[in-house]
Amino acid sequence: LHWNDYYIIALQIRTGRLAMDDAINFFLYKEDTSYFIKKAEELTKDASLKQAKPVRWFVATDNNGVKRTFIYQRKDLLFTTDCKVKHSMADMYKNETTEGMLCTLVDGYLIASSDVAILTARSTYGIWAASQNFYLKRYSVRKGEYKTSLRNGYL
Repeated sequence: LHWNDYYIIALQIRTGRLAMDDAINFFLYKEDTSYFIKKAEELTKDASLKQAKPVRWFVATDNNGVKRTFIYQRKDLLFTTDCKVKHSMADMYKNETTEGMLCTLVDGYLIASSDVAILTARSTYGIWAASQNFYLKRYSVRKGEYKTSLRNGYL
């Protein structure tokens, strides 16, 4: 990827809409994904004015639909892994290394290696990933951020 050749904005989007989740809409509403895009576009514009590296987005998400949306809307900016979208909890009690757990660690490492991160509020995974880099600038997206942004004229 030549990661260091780019200014990387990491987006960690925890929807709570995996097959094993009973937390639908616990972390975010479906519309809140639009706020991630808007915030990333804003940070892209700022970064482009302040430094010379091209900007890329790294998206880590628990939802294939969200991943497809980013690929469709911003493929020109996107870095992502080929990992299957899977909650690591499914692999926690296995004695062998699994693809799900490996992908969880790789995505977390890449989030921590980015220049700035946009994280899902209340997601322990996002907090863990970003906390690996003490100096990582981060923003949190709270559930309902999309509606709040609409009311405030941000979106």
